[in-house]
Amino acid sequence: MSPVPDTTIRSARLTAGLVGRPVGSSPTARAAAPLDVVRHLVAVQAQDFNQSLWAIGARSLGTTRTDVLAAFDRGELVRSWPMRGTLHTTTPDDLRVLLSLTATRTMRTVATRFRQVGLQPEDVDRARDALLAALSSGVALEREDAMRSFRDAGVDPGESREYILLLAFALEARIAWGPSRRVGQALVLLDDRAPVSSAVRELVEDAEAALVHVLLGYLRGHGPATLADFGTWIGLPLTAVRRARTTAAHQVVDADATRVAIGSAAPASSAAVAHLLPAFDEYVLGLADRSALFVDPTDRVASRNGIGAPVAVVRGRIVGTWSRPADDGTILLTPFRALGAADERALHRAADHLGSFLERPTSLRIDAGTGPPVTPAPAAPGP
Repeated sequence: MSPVPDTTIRSARLTAGLVGRPVGSSPTARAAAPLDVVRHLVAVQAQDFNQSLWAIGARSLGTTRTDVLAAFDRGELVRSWPMRGTLHTTTPDDLRVLLSLTATRTMRTVATRFRQVGLQPEDVDRARDALLAALSSGVALEREDAMRSFRDAGVDPGESREYILLLAFALEARIAWGPSRRVGQALVLLDDRAPVSSAVRELVEDAEAALVHVLLGYLRGHGPATLADFGTWIGLPLTAVRRARTTAAHQVVDADATRVAIGSAAPASSAAVAHLLPAFDEYVLGLADRSALFVDPTDRVASRNGIGAPVAVVRGRIVGTWSRPADDGTILLTPFRALGAADERALHRAADHLGSFLERPTSLRIDAGTGPPVTPAPAAPGP
């Protein structure tokens, strides 16, 4: 089977990932869109909360930041550590399914960290009991209040202990980040936020069915992709991934000699020419091999190896990085090399979409002095 050209793969992945999809301006469409996007992708990387909101908005043009926050406030979306010890936005149902597959592996690392920071099993138990009691009856706690509950239980949350404890209790499917606050989100009890359905309980109790469910969801929102891409994304061994591929054989097709796709996937369509995608976007992070996304390998250095910077995408290729809007709404685009006039116009339109999402005037300024790539400072991981 001949390899699929990179141009076709990029177009198909933009379409599968809903990048640039318009949803219209009706209140009903805008309200439903954030949940639709996250369900479609299964999970959206979200260690940078504000950037992750735009990851959803970039796939539901016409929605606003307020619309996405409202989906969190309604309990449709939550944010937790479902895989790789990394924060993602997902639905409560998919969070439980993902944790049923990945939490045991991640907890091994957490147990090591407990010992490194001097947390004994009895400390963990006291902290858990205190936090769950503080969150009972539908209470939502901000981070400082969660830390206070640990202190009241005699557990010092300093020296990164608070983060490790919250990660552990999230891996147990006890807590998640939920409703929005002035800064970030508040913690909630997952079962209070969204009780477990019988269908989800069946998946959680059947590891093979759960992994097939997630594989099909991944291919629906990220494919065509290799099994290694999926294994890297979910953080599971390739042997388990291959078994899931075999089980799902009638629903998965070969795109070429190395890539697979979901059989019911829509054909690639002509998406908008240009997009401003956030840091840690699924279009970039959903692949183990990102070489096809860059014109030149050196561009990966300038974009923090294609992972940590907000990126400008033209015809599926990453052509530069951009800054978050300044106080005056200016977005600075730093291209890796000179852009054509048509591409610049398309990027200005993409910036307009971002401004509409943020509900504030924005303007794009393209740095004409393109020179040797410079590595930007790392982004803060955020809660």
